[in-house]
Amino acid sequence: MKDTELKSIIKAGMRQDAGNPYFVRKVMNRLPAKRGSIGYAWVMWLACGMGAVILGLLWADYISSFAKAGLQPVYFFSLWSATLFLLLTLLRPLLSSR
Repeated sequence: MKDTELKSIIKAGMRQDAGNPYFVRKVMNRLPAKRGSIGYAWVMWLACGMGAVILGLLWADYISSFAKAGLQPVYFFSLWSATLFLLLTLLRPLLSSR
């Protein structure tokens, strides 16, 4: 069987569109969202880069003050939360594509 024959068999067995605009809108709303524009991408990377630098400085401050003041649980968990949030934000496109 050739491709053209198979296409004609499939096309003959397909249901025809009723022309219902509600149906078209409903289907279009269920499609995956478009990827962000390139303009958005560089803003995202810039914000994440600045966040990484700030988190690095805060971690350095925490580690240097740890010897003097001891364990500061609120500061420690806040840093871990912010670090995990930043990592998940950066890795989200890689994880969602699979």
